Order: sequence, then C-alpha cells, then structure tokens
Amino acid sequence: MRLSTKCHLGVRVMLELAGLASAETLTLRELAHRESTSEKYLWQVLNALTSSGLVRAARGAQGGYQLARPSHAINLKDIVFALDGPSKLVAALKIKNSERGVERVECEIWVQMEQAIVRYLEKFSLTELRERCDKHNQSPDYVI
Repeated sequence: MRLSTKCHLGVRVMLELAGLASAETLTLRELAHRESTSEKYLWQVLNALTSSGLVRAARGAQGGYQLARPSHAINLKDIVFALDGPSKLVAALKIKNSERGVERVECEIWVQMEQAIVRYLEKFSLTELRERCDKHNQSPDYVI
C-alpha cells in the first residue's frame, strides 16, 4: 500500500485542525503557510476532506476550516480513505472466480492483509495522534 502526497498532507492538516480550540478556524492561507505548500493544492485536499464530512468550511471574514466532528471520532482510516480511497491490493473478484486453487489462496491472503491494514488504521484516533504531536513538541523540563 502506497499513500499519496495528498494523503500525507491531509493527515498533517487534520492534525493542525485537531490542535485548535472548538470555535477556532484556520484559513486556507494560514494552513498553506504552515505546511509550506500552495493554496491551490491544499484547496484540493481540503475539498476532499470537506466532501467526506471530516472538515467544515466557514465563509466570511471570520471563516476558515475546522474539524466537522470531534477529533476522537475521526480515525486515520477516515482520512486515508477520504483522500486515497480504500486500499485494494488485488483485483479480488477476478481471482476469487478463478478455477485455480493457487490464485484463490493468494486472493485470500491479500484480502486478509487489506483487512489487517484497515483495522490498524482504525486504531489511531486524531486525538491520540494530536497528543503524540504535542508530546514531541514539548521542550525538556530541566527543573530540579
């Protein structure tokens, strides 16, 4: 399974939005600056996240982007599937209908691997990932 650049950017943007207070928003320009990417490319990512119901866009002077659901209700699978679609390691239907036992066993293996990947991605909520980011961003405390 290979994740696209769009997906990597989408995960980082979602982590930025997860770090906001509930009423706060970030504009497209602010997000593009934080991620060092073009607004045009970032808009495509945000559009996909908005269409999938993960992000809410607010218009106007105080507008911007924010999470559409609480961060604990969004997992890594939601983000990956919104941007890259479900993982498909093999054209399972083609092989399932095969007469050859070898191809059918191979198909079973790939389907089980796809299911394991999905379960793994579901384990990580945006809240947990944001907490990891915050932990890594803390400076050491040298107080004795």
